[in-house]
Amino acid sequence: MGTQRIRNELGDLANKPLVEAIFELRWSLDENVDESWELLPGLYYSKVRDQYPHLENLPISKVPAQMALDIVRHRFRPEKDSWPLIQLGPGVLTVNETGGYTVWEEFLPRIVSAVKALSDVYPEFRIKRAELRYINAVPFDIQSESLIEFLSDKLHLRVEPPELFDGEDTTSMASNAHIQLDFPLKKPKGLGGVSVALGEKDNQPGVIFHLLVRSDRPEVPEDPEKLEVWAGDAHDIIDEWFMTFCEGKLLRQFKETSV
Repeated sequence: MGTQRIRNELGDLANKPLVEAIFELRWSLDENVDESWELLPGLYYSKVRDQYPHLENLPISKVPAQMALDIVRHRFRPEKDSWPLIQLGPGVLTVNETGGYTVWEEFLPRIVSAVKALSDVYPEFRIKRAELRYINAVPFDIQSESLIEFLSDKLHLRVEPPELFDGEDTTSMASNAHIQLDFPLKKPKGLGGVSVALGEKDNQPGVIFHLLVRSDRPEVPEDPEKLEVWAGDAHDIIDEWFMTFCEGKLLRQFKETSV
């Protein structure tokens, strides 16, 4: 598809559509969750405090761990309300970045160091799921634009609804959409997903599209040291899909310094 060539020419997009980049890791929990969890947040903080010195305890952190599995309870930030951040809960770890995201080569080391810190203080954990997700937003006003035409012209998603109203153009009448497409992947083994829906970014209406790669056990590597390879392969898929969906008008728009 030549998308790598296009990516190399574009570099970091001056007007990138990124809302948030998210890496999420989940692991299996034993029956004694409350006991195994009790010391983990403090031990983890001791490993990441040089980069993320601001610790934010969420209200749910007061609930027994056994009653709130796979839900983040603590956030680690460079400073209050800043990004990027790490989130930690019983059985779940995430690394999140928003507008400060520049290139993958800067985000990947954050993922690797966050996972290594967990492995250092909790060496017995075994991965059961890994996910890499990019959430993007493109300005769109349903009051003045055709949603069907936008999807076709800008994202190359062709939706051709039948004529549902006598004498009226159904294509121009669509007022909402939620499209979800999932595909099996070979490298990395798992699932690749694309979803498109209407939403908002910075209180402005737009089309929100997610690109994700997810692998579950047994396809995800249980060894944390092998996760860097998985993350690189997952990013290659997402980057290829992003360039394919946005090639043309949207990429030119993203490259410009102003909309």
